[in-house]
Amino acid sequence: MKKVYLVFGGEACGNHLATNMLVWTGIKKGTTIKDIVDPKKIKEDEFPVVFRRSFPHGGIWYKAEHILDPMLNKELIKKEDVFVIVPVRSWDCAIKSSLMRGHSKTKAEAVDKLKRAYKNIFSDIINNGFDYMIFSYDEATRRPTEYLEYFYDSLSLKVSADKKKEIAAQITNENDKFYQVGYKPTRSTDGY
Repeated sequence: MKKVYLVFGGEACGNHLATNMLVWTGIKKGTTIKDIVDPKKIKEDEFPVVFRRSFPHGGIWYKAEHILDPMLNKELIKKEDVFVIVPVRSWDCAIKSSLMRGHSKTKAEAVDKLKRAYKNIFSDIINNGFDYMIFSYDEATRRPTEYLEYFYDSLSLKVSADKKKEIAAQITNENDKFYQVGYKPTRSTDGY
């Protein structure tokens, strides 16, 4: 199956979790920017593959073309082989997580980045005619077993019940900490 999954979401909105939910099933992950821009690194037997990009990523506002052009130019894929997964998260938690991780310095900056991120992402989807789905970080972490069923079914991925159970056990709800009495956010790189 020549399928390219693009996980495109705002910073701190569940991009890692959505990507890992594919990787944990055995789908290969394009991990570095070199994988993206160097068509020699992308081989026929590497499909399906998933690429993750938060918006912005390292201060850069990527477009689908940055990832796809090397594969399209090498005629490894067609645009209809691309499926975009758009993670969304409670903005309250996404903003707090963005601040905690140092992605944004102020709440206003975090909000502006989220607004711009989703405008760019949906513009990219519309302009390229990509098929897509919304991935709810909140639902995936609140009810992982049920959400995995929906997620994999939506992508027509065959995943065994045992594998789903194993994957569900790895999912934690990182939103709850933001509502604990006395919680003080600190810069962290753990969790999703």
